[in-house]
Amino acid sequence: MRAVFSREISPMCEYCRHAKALSGGDDMLCSRRGIVSGDYSCSRFRYDPLKRSPKKKLSFDGFSRSDFSIK
Repeated sequence: MRAVFSREISPMCEYCRHAKALSGGDDMLCSRRGIVSGDYSCSRFRYDPLKRSPKKKLSFDGFSRSDFSIK
């Protein structure tokens, strides 16, 4: 959970409190700037941790112990 609430998050409208996602694309509706790209950021950026979705864990179920040994 530390990464979600970290201050080292790069500013993006996708994670901003002032922006809402538009359907059918990567564009956002910003209450300050209007329609902007999801990776755009401005000086009014305010991080909203609830807009982040965690990355999926990698699954290693299809491997056996012999796949990782040197022969």
